[in-house]
Amino acid sequence: MRVITILTGIFAIGLISSNALAEDWVYKWVDADGAEMTNVKVKRTEAQTVQKRQNRAEDMQAAVETREQQEAEGSAEQQQWNEDVATQRAANCKTAQERVNAYNTAHRLYRELGDGEREYLDDDQTDSARADAHNLVNEWCDNS
Repeated sequence: MRVITILTGIFAIGLISSNALAEDWVYKWVDADGAEMTNVKVKRTEAQTVQKRQNRAEDMQAAVETREQQEAEGSAEQQQWNEDVATQRAANCKTAQERVNAYNTAHRLYRELGDGEREYLDDDQTDSARADAHNLVNEWCDNS
């Protein structure tokens, strides 16, 4: 009895392995009269190849996610930089406008010297200083 069981097992294994190596048959329609038999060779996919392909796909996805994260961080940094520039421009605009107002209301303009004394500007120098102050307002203030 034991011999029959062993032989049956060997026979079953032989059938399974021969089926795994056998070619499959596929039928295709030729015309209305019937079908034509076509020989199709099947190649088994290796698990290592599938795993390598999956690993490459995962690596590519990780690279894409890393790039998107870097771009998002760069965008946030760029936005912060733009906000800082806008804040500085607003402060410079305010200072330039205050200078124009002071220059326009002052009767005489002066320059402070290193020893704390003042040097008063003549008419040409005053006009030039006022023009420079207006140019700074135009440069820093958004008049559009």
